[in-house]
Amino acid sequence: MKKNTFLKTFALTTGLLFFTLSGSGQTTIHYFNFNDDVPESNTNWDQPIAAQIGDGEITYTFTQAYSFAGTTINGEPGEVSGGSFAPRGGPNDEENNGRHLEISLSTSGFENIILSYPTRRTSTGFTSQEIQYTIDGITWQTKETFDISDYGNNWLQGQVIEVDFSTISAVNDNPDFAVRIVLDGATATAGNNRIDNLKLTGSEKVPEDQVATPTISPNGGTFYSVVEVTLSTATPGATIYYTTDGTEPTTGDAVYDDPFILDGDDETITVKAFAVMAEMDDSNVASADFEFPSITEVASIAELQDIAALDGTVYRITGEVFMSYRNDSRNQKYFQDAVDGGAGIKIDDDPGHLDTPLD
Repeated sequence: MKKNTFLKTFALTTGLLFFTLSGSGQTTIHYFNFNDDVPESNTNWDQPIAAQIGDGEITYTFTQAYSFAGTTINGEPGEVSGGSFAPRGGPNDEENNGRHLEISLSTSGFENIILSYPTRRTSTGFTSQEIQYTIDGITWQTKETFDISDYGNNWLQGQVIEVDFSTISAVNDNPDFAVRIVLDGATATAGNNRIDNLKLTGSEKVPEDQVATPTISPNGGTFYSVVEVTLSTATPGATIYYTTDGTEPTTGDAVYDDPFILDGDDETITVKAFAVMAEMDDSNVASADFEFPSITEVASIAELQDIAALDGTVYRITGEVFMSYRNDSRNQKYFQDAVDGGAGIKIDDDPGHLDTPLD
């Protein structure tokens, strides 16, 4: 039995591991979770694929583009592990190398554009993903190419592609902006990449005489312990005022100087903030909800097994537990109360929630 000590406190319901991914503080402009109109097994996605948020669309040139189980990584609040976009090498093994998916992503009214998505590959799947973009709908340029040859066939937070277009001014407020993801390097018919929760974010473009809307980071979410919140604005010298009770902030409320701590129990805390600057219009108000579910603490896995109820209760094991076994099948991990045995629990972690190194 491996003597790997699992020291990180974690929250459990029966058979499930919970965690929170923090947002970037930007607005989601377009979002594809590949959960609607999912094709049947070994059947291509119908084209175009519509966005769940925004009016973006995806088309593709692959001869095989199926759907396999997706993830919640990089997802919007309440996301579930539905489908994914999974192009394969093709019937002639390398037929689809160099082919792409194309995403129309109007950025009208937005700037500071960022594209992000989690991805994974099988051992014979595509080894590179080249990000191309157009600002006129005609001419395409390469932004950057990602070598994913060492990516595993699991959903992991460490396998999220992020492409920052914020330094390319022509991308801002552009109705013709579009992106291509060009795949290459597959060596077998069934070799594939999966892409899920593809998201384009940006900040609202404001008039030059208006203070930039503050960014709240993390941008809300569900948390099982205290969280440190940072506020910022892109307007140098502006003063940020904020509230934590959901009320609209005024210049009579708290002035932001340093990061602050939020902590709750079975409640939702709403942070709101705006910024002011002399001789400029006040910013818009930013808002983020921080959910703190009620947590029942138990000392061990044995205690959890004695009391665990299938009613949505969240449990935190406060004692030391040991990882006794792990495998790549659905990213499974096994924990026990003691190195030499005792009560145990299996975590079926196919979405890759638990990505803290354990070896």
